[in-house]
Amino acid sequence: MQVAVYHCLHYGLESAIHACLQLISRACLQNVSYCAIICRPWNSPSDVDAVEYGGDGTIVSDIFSLLSLCGSYLNKESRQNSNQKCKLSNPHALVVHCSLALVTIAACLKTERGYSASVILTSSQKKQRSRLSVLAHLSSVDDTVKSCLQPHCASAMLALSALVSLENGGETRVLQTCRQHLHPSIVASCLTLCRLVDELVLRNKEMLKTIEQNMPRYIQVLLEVGIPGCILRCLDFVDMEDLARPMAIVAKMAGYRPLALQLLKEGLLDPSRVAGLLEGPIAKETLLDFLMIVSDLARMSKDFYVPIDKADLVGFLKNYLSSEDPDIRGKACSAIGNMCRHSSYFYSPFEANKVIQLLVDRCSDPDKRTRKFACFAVGNAAYHNDMLYDELRGSIPQLTTLLLGPEEDKTKGNAAGALGNLVRNSDILCEDMVSQGAIQALLKMVGSYSTVALSPSRRDALTESPLRIVLFALRKMCDHAICRNFLRSSELLPVIVHLRQSPDPTISEYASAIATRACQA
Repeated sequence: MQVAVYHCLHYGLESAIHACLQLISRACLQNVSYCAIICRPWNSPSDVDAVEYGGDGTIVSDIFSLLSLCGSYLNKESRQNSNQKCKLSNPHALVVHCSLALVTIAACLKTERGYSASVILTSSQKKQRSRLSVLAHLSSVDDTVKSCLQPHCASAMLALSALVSLENGGETRVLQTCRQHLHPSIVASCLTLCRLVDELVLRNKEMLKTIEQNMPRYIQVLLEVGIPGCILRCLDFVDMEDLARPMAIVAKMAGYRPLALQLLKEGLLDPSRVAGLLEGPIAKETLLDFLMIVSDLARMSKDFYVPIDKADLVGFLKNYLSSEDPDIRGKACSAIGNMCRHSSYFYSPFEANKVIQLLVDRCSDPDKRTRKFACFAVGNAAYHNDMLYDELRGSIPQLTTLLLGPEEDKTKGNAAGALGNLVRNSDILCEDMVSQGAIQALLKMVGSYSTVALSPSRRDALTESPLRIVLFALRKMCDHAICRNFLRSSELLPVIVHLRQSPDPTISEYASAIATRACQA
């Protein structure tokens, strides 16, 4: 059989090669022992341990030679080469048949214990890199084809995944090489795979819809095969300029608690990893994704505060607050806000590193998104206790200006919430609230939104309105005599009293509480 297949692959017509490859697949499916024949050289010794599987003179080596030939033939430069020695009538089909033969061999070997990918890839590091690279590059989508994924790309991708599946975590030279040193061609191959995922999955709306509908199961599968750890380890070997795609995938995974837990277990926020990433030059997209990871983890649970703290991020965040790029400033504000969301854990580090004054300055940032996130962060920095009140004092005039300016409702809501939190835990800032015009600004906002709040037909308009937050802040201010006295003398107090008739139960409740408390001594 080996002799017949050898002569067919080397001297047969293209159609005969197709038939021969199909025959190989069927033979392996019928009997797994044929897989060993395909991977062993002619006249190999009887001692199994002495056999060099997959090397020169084996059928599987010839299959990779055909794939390499097809890859060169499909290459644009080679295709334009008029001196091409070999003329293939259908290289795409040949890639399909070769790839499916490899898939069949790998799948059959996986059913038998004791085999690893080295049976097909050989134990030679050079050949392993070469063969994996051939499959990876053939997996890339042809830019000239704008329709669905082409069969030859899909089959090559399937062959690559079958070899990875066959390895199943073993310590072959492939894994050792990847852990110690990645050849540039392997890096290129990994990036090609990222591109393939983008073409195959991210642009396939039906597939995305299916994944979204079955997200728990999808996450479970990712965890079972250890995808978070695999991608994270790749970051250690990819050049900084190529880090954007894998970091984007990590950022998406970090938004789901089960995946986030595995990422942290694998060392996502290891101090040396973080320092290596942030201390050198880093692409903007990569940095934004990393800041999003920190922000999402902090927002998700206080359980993640300890690993975030151990990563020594506070100093980096302080620098990012002064970045020339508004997107980076905004992301830094968002991360700081979420790091103050669940507890006062980071209040002391922020105070010690003089982060708060820079955060306050961002409330008047020229970028509107940065202003929005800065208000959010100031509010959370004041929520749990009054430890940072003195440093946050300077935010009162800036928050007041935002309430009266042409800001979007979300920013005004964040500013109002921050003012409410600045009197939540003590009265040390109440005089500033009056003298800096903060209470007056909140009352003016009540007057601006009162008509909508009293109209039953416009209740939908209150969904995004900051009025509830404004009233909540005023209710908090009523806990302190200085603020109550000012409210009691305000000409806008009757507007709040009238809001007790609002069809919105929350607005009615807050208005009633303010009216009652303001009349107290």
